[in-house]
Amino acid sequence: MYKELINLPLSDRHERETKYMDSLQQPNKKWKRYYCISTQWVTNWLRYVEANDKSSMQPPGPVDNEGIMIDLCK
Repeated sequence: MYKELINLPLSDRHERETKYMDSLQQPNKKWKRYYCISTQWVTNWLRYVEANDKSSMQPPGPVDNEGIMIDLCK
């Protein structure tokens, strides 16, 4: 599944990922939206946000969930 997704155009990949994540929801629960974000990215973002001198640091950039997707698709 991962190799399939990685080769799709971004809009199609987003649609497939959304459908997959929605399928993980339990039918007896109220629908909620979940976001998967790498803990490493969150750590880097917090380090940047909490830095006293942001001019000497780079923000972590866009969220890259490729590692999470690889783990989910094993």
